[in-house]
Amino acid sequence: GALTLTAIDSYGGDTTVNAGTLALGMSGSISNSPTITLNSNAIFDVSAVSGGFWLGRPQTLQGSGAVTGNVTAVSGTRILPGGDYAAGTLTFANNLTLAAGTTNWFNLVSDTTPGGGTNDLIEIAGDLGANDAVIAVSPLMPLYPGSSYRLFNYGGVLSGSFAPTVVCAITNTRYALALSNDTGIVNLNVTSGGASNLV
Repeated sequence: GALTLTAIDSYGGDTTVNAGTLALGMSGSISNSPTITLNSNAIFDVSAVSGGFWLGRPQTLQGSGAVTGNVTAVSGTRILPGGDYAAGTLTFANNLTLAAGTTNWFNLVSDTTPGGGTNDLIEIAGDLGANDAVIAVSPLMPLYPGSSYRLFNYGGVLSGSFAPTVVCAITNTRYALALSNDTGIVNLNVTSGGASNLV
């Protein structure tokens, strides 16, 4: 089914789309909802929003569903494919623009398979604006030197670059992590190290 919100919704709790479509009309907004979760096969349709959809501070957009329409994430927001400690692929059917101070969290395991519920992945059909946004990783298993992980697939143009320092959620880490990109992809490369509190 589908639900369309045509005005500003004052609801202040989390929003979860389990299935079907949650759509925002031209003046629709859920800016008061701190966390927006899209479960697998769920769609968040913001294509009618005037000026595109803005994820506002301190909102979090997470899950394994899809967003249709252009999305801009401002400083202080978070994007989590899957969710906390759960891998998933979050899909954007149009453009995704990130601001400096936006944090993109990725859960990763030893297996380097992109997406598929193994590792987090963000799929973007259109353009990706990096703009010094932050990449952060949560290793759920040891990450081995020489490993490479796909973080983003994009079908359009990459503008700007991500913040050079990759944040790691593991304390006392000895990981050396670096980003690289080729046409249509952004990868995380584990160049050395490990974490003293991982077995």
